[in-house]
Amino acid sequence: MAHTLYKPHVIGPEGSITTPDLLLDSVSVNWEHKPFRLSIHRLITHRCLQLGTAPHLALPGFALVASGGGTIVAPVTLIYCPQGPMELADAVIGRIAVRGRALEPTAALRIECTVTLPDHQELSIASGIQLPSDSAASTNDRSNPALQRCTAQIQLTSVEPLLLVAGAEVTTVFRWSDEPEGAAVSHTTNFEPLSDDLDDRKPGRYSVGPIGPVKHYI
Repeated sequence: MAHTLYKPHVIGPEGSITTPDLLLDSVSVNWEHKPFRLSIHRLITHRCLQLGTAPHLALPGFALVASGGGTIVAPVTLIYCPQGPMELADAVIGRIAVRGRALEPTAALRIECTVTLPDHQELSIASGIQLPSDSAASTNDRSNPALQRCTAQIQLTSVEPLLLVAGAEVTTVFRWSDEPEGAAVSHTTNFEPLSDDLDDRKPGRYSVGPIGPVKHYI
């Protein structure tokens, strides 16, 4: 069975941080009440990606991931090409997440996304969110999980997608406090131009294999 290893740093109710190893085998996405599935290998945690000349768009959201200790919540940025099917999108999920039990029931949840262009111009969007009602139970009650183990459920916001260009930087924030410096987790991804890799590729930092004579024992 296809799967991916997700190793988030998870903030707990008391502020403690754990790093579980979660083997995920299913990713579902809900965007404007149009659910679709992604291949599991398209759920990635990269800090740096390459971008070609084709136009790409970025949509922010959050992911609910079922773990043994209850549901965890992490920021997500969906990267896709408008000319292609959404099933070929990449979902960049944050490596820092928060346990659902650490969120107050009355907390004002918010998703923020900022695209910094190569000329340092910034494009920002923000949206208030709510956890899905069928997942809220699992965030606070580990004995009755609404999500199946080994699955990730992505909920995208209804904001207009942001245009991506090579050389841009995208930061998506999941915030559960009204304060500007309040409780939040975020993930930033840099998009390098693919042409840079072809035109000015630096030599490898490490050599492959031994250097010098090697004594054989076989």
